[in-house]
Amino acid sequence: MNNARYLRDMDFARVHVIGRTGIWETMQNMKASSGMVLTASTIRYRKEIKLFDFYNVHTQVKCWDEKGFYMEQRFVRPKDDFVYAIALMYYKLAGLTPGDVMQELTGKSESPEFPEEIRLWADYNLASSNMLKNNNVCDRDKNKNY
Repeated sequence: MNNARYLRDMDFARVHVIGRTGIWETMQNMKASSGMVLTASTIRYRKEIKLFDFYNVHTQVKCWDEKGFYMEQRFVRPKDDFVYAIALMYYKLAGLTPGDVMQELTGKSESPEFPEEIRLWADYNLASSNMLKNNNVCDRDKNKNY
């Protein structure tokens, strides 16, 4: 399975979970013009999924901040729960806050505690975003023209 196939399957699974959990319907009922945009994703491949190998994609909303949801997806071999690949992604909401959506959906607006790997990943994304906003480049690349 090539990298594009992983990403495609992740998209299908996320859309399914957002619909199945009621997140999308709740957002639309709260504000019809609301939406979600995938703004960051990272995938780590552990072992190749070969032709005719069976796998499931497990998708979970792990936590949220004031702007978006952090989700985790795993490609899992059903026979022994081996994780072929794991991905983290951040879905930014437009028009609503995740806390408001979860309050409406579950009666609880407070996010679960951030797992360490998501906190570190979020810190990396913030640092990367700040670097790009400041138009900084790595010192070794300052004098190179690509």
